Amino acid sequence: MSHRVICAATIALLSAATACGDSSGTGGAGGASTTTSTTGSSSSSKASSSSSTTGSTTSTSTGGAMNGKVRVVHLSPGAPAVDFCVTPQGGAAIGPVLKGLGKTAGLSYPSATPYVDLPAGTYSARIVAPNAADCSTALANLPDIPGIQVAANGVYTVAATGVLSPQGAQQPFAVKLYVDDLTVAANKNSVRFIHTSPGTPAVDVGTGSANTFAAVWDNVVYGDVGKVANKDYVSIDPLNNATLSARAHGTTTDALVLNGVTVPGGQVVTVFAVGILGNNTTPLKALACLDLSADGTCLLLPATP
Repeated sequence: MSHRVICAATIALLSAATACGDSSGTGGAGGASTTTSTTGSSSSSKASSSSSTTGSTTSTSTGGAMNGKVRVVHLSPGAPAVDFCVTPQGGAAIGPVLKGLGKTAGLSYPSATPYVDLPAGTYSARIVAPNAADCSTALANLPDIPGIQVAANGVYTVAATGVLSPQGAQQPFAVKLYVDDLTVAANKNSVRFIHTSPGTPAVDVGTGSANTFAAVWDNVVYGDVGKVANKDYVSIDPLNNATLSARAHGTTTDALVLNGVTVPGGQVVTVFAVGILGNNTTPLKALACLDLSADGTCLLLPATP
């Protein structure tokens, strides 16, 4: 694979890096991690003020047979905006990627990119400051992330998680790789839940609230994908004005309640628990990403009034 092909694909990787902003096809393999909405809209750079999500179901192309699909999400509360460089195995560092696209402000929390094609292979990544002169200096002396495997026809989410200066039970900054599945049955939704709220204990997530709560994902610990029948995704009917909530595992007090959630059929949705429980600056919320949307549509819920 030529350096030119790798460079072009990598530059494309974050061509819409601010797709989720501060709000926020078929193909690919499903699997576990390796290491929602009321009717409204979101722009490509800022979340809707509504607490509901509808979105495009434009399918993403799987690209060439030797390509995988990758997106990047910034889920580290309190961390500054970032840029990054990637290095293919045996090759030279490419980047800073966002700066090369003219996005000198970097990727901010909580933000995501759409999926884009990346040639299959093994990569390492380095987090650098926005508008960095080159790839020589890592942001806050963070270590490089080696061994990022991109398989042909694989679909992945690369997530910046944890906090740069952890306190108490909070988890330190890290980059996690999740294996995605963009397939969905007709007239259904395919939904998964990923716990990325540092310092928050294991959670139960489900429908209803208070005495009507019914768990869908049970005892999901930080960094993990919730399992249903040992699968990462659950197939559900479309939601119409539903209530969803989350609570510490085994308790009866809701830590987060989302009212009026509507998700029409045909969506693949990833819900990230983000923020820090009890923190007024970056509070516990849900970042709901419509994974089939061409522009990487995500919403931060509940929305800020």
